[in-house]
Amino acid sequence: MAGTSSISGLASGLDTAAIVTSLMDIEKQSQTLLTNKLTVTQTKAAAYRAINATFTALQSAATKVADAATWAAAKATSSSSSVAATAGSSAQTGSLSFTVDKLAAAHSVVSGTTWATTSEDTGLGSSLTLSTATKAITLDTNNDGKTTLAEAVAAINASDSGVKATAVSTGSGYKLQLTSASTGAAGAFTVTPSGASASAFGITTQGQDAQLTIGTATDTTTSYTVTSASNTFAEVLPGTSFTVSQAGVSATITVESDPTAVTDAVQALVDAATSALDMIAAYTTASGDDADADGVLSGDYSMKQLKSSLLSAVTSAIVSA
Repeated sequence: MAGTSSISGLASGLDTAAIVTSLMDIEKQSQTLLTNKLTVTQTKAAAYRAINATFTALQSAATKVADAATWAAAKATSSSSSVAATAGSSAQTGSLSFTVDKLAAAHSVVSGTTWATTSEDTGLGSSLTLSTATKAITLDTNNDGKTTLAEAVAAINASDSGVKATAVSTGSGYKLQLTSASTGAAGAFTVTPSGASASAFGITTQGQDAQLTIGTATDTTTSYTVTSASNTFAEVLPGTSFTVSQAGVSATITVESDPTAVTDAVQALVDAATSALDMIAAYTTASGDDADADGVLSGDYSMKQLKSSLLSAVTSAIVSA
């Protein structure tokens, strides 16, 4: 009869089942050893990566301390809550007093005509020319011979003219308002629709630069004005910028050395060095409930060298300080 046959222990005097099991266990030993070795290698690799990460952070902290800009750092303060000042890395110490004469404004115009809906023909014609653009803006985008307010708004906003359009509801209809995308006198523009029946556009806001008077405003021999297309003034004080938000306000900007920048950088270096030493200790000494268990990198001579070099560098820095 076909089937699987075996020699029983009773017939041969040998426990063949146990022998086969033992042989299989012996065969598995090499695989188990390789698996265990791989696990240990992977654990060590993770430890090396973790330690490397702390030394990368230490390097960054050391670079920050060694950077001349850290030791030359300055901070800017303002005497007015409506003036915000920021000192850059190249800021020079000094002070500046001024009065805010006017704020920057974006140029804006509005149509003389009011339309009942945004879907009726505006009479603006097929195109519109802005003095700030190099070419006319096509308004009649569907070529049906008329331009609705919605169509005009979409066409202007899709153009690169530097002007944005809005259909403004007045409560009794809609007007077309055009506003420069940027503040400043240079953003002022005129509007010329191609439609013969289109009404003129009136100015709602005149584009203007922000202006400061530096010095005593009543003494024209010593005071002078400074302008900016936006409400932010850069490099009036070298390396410092400030933003004004209210006209008629007088303020003093003061730029002085910032010792906290050095203190923070040194503290970050100390913290990074401590973290690196702690990480080495975590992987080279026993931890947890098993006091006899060595760290995964215990006995690794390179770790001892790394720790020694770091301690030596820290000691040298303290002695030479």
